[in-house]
Amino acid sequence: MLAHIQDRIRNIIINRRHPELQSGKILDFEHVCQLHNAYSRNHTIENPISPVGKKEIGYSGSNAELVDIFKGIELGTWAIDSRTIDWLWDFLSTSKPNAILEFGSGSSTCLFCAWMQKYNKSGIVISVEQHRSEAEKTSARLREHGIASNGRVLCMDTDAAGRIIVDCDKILHELNGRKIDMLFSDGPAGPVGCRANTLTDSMPLFAQSGHWFLHDSYRIGELGIIKEWENVKGVAVGGILASGNGLGIGRWDLQ
Repeated sequence: MLAHIQDRIRNIIINRRHPELQSGKILDFEHVCQLHNAYSRNHTIENPISPVGKKEIGYSGSNAELVDIFKGIELGTWAIDSRTIDWLWDFLSTSKPNAILEFGSGSSTCLFCAWMQKYNKSGIVISVEQHRSEAEKTSARLREHGIASNGRVLCMDTDAAGRIIVDCDKILHELNGRKIDMLFSDGPAGPVGCRANTLTDSMPLFAQSGHWFLHDSYRIGELGIIKEWENVKGVAVGGILASGNGLGIGRWDLQ
């Protein structure tokens, strides 16, 4: 408990010194890395700029049609926060993806399926989940809100390092001829760096161009993953959305 209180106080101080961390703007990736390194005390503090204990119950954003979907749901801790939800909704409306592949099911799945239901009924959201109970919970939420027709929640195992064993054939079957043009990685839950393969192992399913997102990108593990992805041919880093736990943003262009 004492350690949590100390972490919370340190986080409040850091965020007051650096209000840009919750500004809602897209920050330069290297700037975020520099801030992380400056406060990590030679890596003795694992996630110094990642918010501690910050949560909201229910959606408090500007899109009235999303209020019921997130009623009573905890956001801003493990899940994306309201401001990130609004940013992603606007992004979807601009980019108009046809096939979203997501790792880690939950509130983001509901968001993507709600958008597809309203704006792209022929599109699909495929969410890969490591825990069967969570997959069932997410599927039930989609049915409850009438947005299940565009969503598929698939269970896949993790390996000894905690990484999802990506079954491309299983995903390919659900795609039914489509190509992935948006990747959202918010899972699996596990050891530091366990999400690194979510992009690279899924690339055979990608459209020629598309966008990727990595949640919790203020954490040391996710910062390391973005550095890895930056070196993948055809993959570019756009920055980090400064909201909640940080959302890494980038794109791919495969020749």
